[in-house]
Amino acid sequence: MGSQPYYYFCEFQEDADIALQQLRQHEFEQGRYYPAATHLDFPPNPASVDCGAQHSSVEEAFKAGGPEGTGSILDIQRISTTPEQMTSSPLPTEFLLRFLKPKRRPVTW
Repeated sequence: MGSQPYYYFCEFQEDADIALQQLRQHEFEQGRYYPAATHLDFPPNPASVDCGAQHSSVEEAFKAGGPEGTGSILDIQRISTTPEQMTSSPLPTEFLLRFLKPKRRPVTW
């Protein structure tokens, strides 16, 4: 089983699950998922494929993707507090602190 990286940007939403569901619906309506589109650009931009939904619902599109999935945000179905398949979960605090910590640069005169 393989995987491919993908990422999206959306307007801030206080409730992460609402943001996820709105993003899933938007990408579904644009047709930016397999099998509706065979090539997806990340992050999606105005020049990205926009063939419109090829299925009657997000759930139908997800099923049509088969075991490989849709290669899109449609594969992420909910928010979870812990990492699970087909979910989005927060990164560990230790990672975020290490990642976001400002790097010290030597002062040169």
